[in-house]
Amino acid sequence: MAQERAKRRRDQSAGAKRQPKKRKKWHTEDKIMLDTKNYVLFGIGVLLVILGFILLAKESLTLAPLLLVLGYCVFIPLSILVGIGGEESVEERIAESGTRTD
Repeated sequence: MAQERAKRRRDQSAGAKRQPKKRKKWHTEDKIMLDTKNYVLFGIGVLLVILGFILLAKESLTLAPLLLVLGYCVFIPLSILVGIGGEESVEERIAESGTRTD
C-alpha cells in the first residue's frame, strides 16, 4: 500500500500527465420556437420600458413606474410564455420546421 503511494508520487513528480476528466455536455439540441406574436409582444414590452424611462427622466412619477412594471413584469414574460403548452409539442414544432435532423 505504501509502495503504491510512493510510486504514484514519483509518477506525478516526474511529470506524468493525467487524463483529463470528461465533462458532461449541458448543451441540448432543443430550441425555443418563437412565433410572430411572441416577437410582437416582446416589442411592445421593450417600447413600454423605453417610454417608461423617458417619462421617468421627465419626472413623471405616476405614469412612468406603471409603464415600466407593465413592460418588465407583464409583456416581456408574456412574450416568452405565449405558445407554451399549446396543441403541438416542441418536438412536433421542430419536426415541422425541419431544423433538427437525427
